[in-house]
Amino acid sequence: MTETPNQADLPPEERETTQPTERTRGEGSDVATEDLELMWVESGLGTDQVALFEQNPSHPDGEAFVGTGPAVQVAKTPLVMDRLNSGALVESSEPKADAPAAPAAAPSAVPAASTPASPSP
Repeated sequence: MTETPNQADLPPEERETTQPTERTRGEGSDVATEDLELMWVESGLGTDQVALFEQNPSHPDGEAFVGTGPAVQVAKTPLVMDRLNSGALVESSEPKADAPAAPAAAPSAVPAASTPASPSP
């Protein structure tokens, strides 16, 4: 039986070279390649903590990040379902394109600094 040499031990001209190939959704992953149903979720934490970060080819663009902010579309992966059951995520509806922006912050209640009056001549 012939042992396969370690590519790092070979001189550069003898190493096997391969060009990276473009991955398609679900290819080369240990995750099932079936398309999972998508849903909209928001953070249920009520803090600035990240409720979900997951890289999985079933998510749109291959990953999902849910923190504070608008609803995010995710696949119903086991991790998403666990976070929904724990309350870290809550199911939401698709955000409306014409939804009003968040209200602007109230102006500061700090009084303006007064400038000293110039002396009269």
